Amino acid sequence: MTRGRAAQNTSPHTMLALRPFLDPLPIEPYTTLLVLPLVIAIAVVYKTLKGHPPKKLPREAGGLVLQILLFLSAAYMLLVLIETFA
Repeated sequence: MTRGRAAQNTSPHTMLALRPFLDPLPIEPYTTLLVLPLVIAIAVVYKTLKGHPPKKLPREAGGLVLQILLFLSAAYMLLVLIETFA
């Protein structure tokens, strides 16, 4: 077993390796705003595929958007608490 620099793997393949949990991508402040159109699109497509009447679609999709955003916010707060106190 070798020690020191000889033991490190410095091949080009490992130098360019993606390490998402060790080196996460930076998140800009406006990036979180991109969640809103994504959630709206998911809610509208989901309710449309379920075969709901078109007159009820905006109301039901709006309710689903609120539910998704509520649970995403709760998950975010939980993760912040875990990170803060762990």
